[in-house]
Amino acid sequence: MPMAMRHFVFFLLQVLPRAADSESLQADGLCLSSLIQVDTRVQTPLQQAAAELKQLEQAAAELSSVASTEVKLPPVAGEVTLSGPLQEQLASSRNALVAYMGSACLIAGLVVVLYWGQGWLVVSRILIYLFTLSTMKLSVKHLFVDYAFNYPKFVTATHFYSGAIVAFLILSFRFRLASTSAADLCADVQGRAIESPSARLSRANVPTKREFWLMIVPIAMGFAISISANNSALLFSSAAFSEIAGATGPVFSVGLMLMMGMPFDLRLLWPTLLVVAGCSLSSSGEVHFSGLGLACCFVSILGRSLKTTLQQRLMTGESRAKFDPVTLLAWMCLPSCVLMTIWSLCVEGSAPWIMLLESSNRRSLCFWLCVSCGNACVLNLSNLFCTKDLGSVGVQLVAQTKSVLTVLGGVALFHEAVTLVEVVGFVGILIGVFVFSQMEQATKKQPS
Repeated sequence: MPMAMRHFVFFLLQVLPRAADSESLQADGLCLSSLIQVDTRVQTPLQQAAAELKQLEQAAAELSSVASTEVKLPPVAGEVTLSGPLQEQLASSRNALVAYMGSACLIAGLVVVLYWGQGWLVVSRILIYLFTLSTMKLSVKHLFVDYAFNYPKFVTATHFYSGAIVAFLILSFRFRLASTSAADLCADVQGRAIESPSARLSRANVPTKREFWLMIVPIAMGFAISISANNSALLFSSAAFSEIAGATGPVFSVGLMLMMGMPFDLRLLWPTLLVVAGCSLSSSGEVHFSGLGLACCFVSILGRSLKTTLQQRLMTGESRAKFDPVTLLAWMCLPSCVLMTIWSLCVEGSAPWIMLLESSNRRSLCFWLCVSCGNACVLNLSNLFCTKDLGSVGVQLVAQTKSVLTVLGGVALFHEAVTLVEVVGFVGILIGVFVFSQMEQATKKQPS
């Protein structure tokens, strides 16, 4: 028994350490597996975060490359993008404008050569007259086309109102600066020297009743009749026929001057006829003849010739000391305003007033209307100055040189073709105007 106990004890001593070692190993294995599981669980979110960080770095690189390149934003409302055909069209428009300005400078140089003998003041007045005559149609057409303000009678009435306002303001300024001479003084009841009423009216450039009703009112009526008849002529005949018929205006003016007993050298008739022939040749378009259209053209030419002839008589005749261009414009615009206002109310009614008040582009419309009024004031004043310097026939011949600028402008802007007949017409106009100006200047220098 003791021996058996001893063997049992020895067995326990050998087995128990091994069991403890196996349990410890097993426990170590469990701990290691749990650590591996924890490590894998921790490592997976880190890998995901690293992958996401890499994706963010790639996106940032792409954004930086895009930001370094030129980005074309979409056009904003009202913004015009200049690219491709539009940019080419803008460049061609600039070239056309340069060509047109070159043509205008060419005509200005010809005018300087033709009238240099009459002084730089006359030349400058002629250039201003031709410039405003060329831009007048553009300013009015801008109202008719871009703003659909198709009320020509109303526009013409505003031109006369603006001319009257400007002219009377100039006369008022002159009246304040004018001094009273001793010959114009008279004695009052108490013996004090005062200015006589007749001298005061003369200093204020007030026309007499006879001058107003027999000279100024017919000028206004002639202008209104010429406009009305010219518009009617365009309804019954072509524009080319009206242009050819209108070129005979200087001949009508010569006839009226001879009928009124005004001086005119008949030797100036042949250069006048040369200009008329040149204008007829330079006109383009289909010539459609009409008896009624011819009658309307005749009335229109007669009214325009009557207007210019009476203007010359007032500014160069017996009353030339009273009626200078500014004074004549002031008093001429008064009956013209009344006639054109009545005509506008009868034909156009209140439509232009309503459009001015209710238009969405009211400010810009009023602005361009004022621009056309300013252009009309300068045009009317320069026309009267040229009429005083060159006479009724001479100013109409100068106006015919505008046709040369019109055709050259058409060639420069629209690449229109010019025929040999038109070139001959242009040469005839320039030669006729040059010969007329030289002969008239020589006639004025001759002793009377």
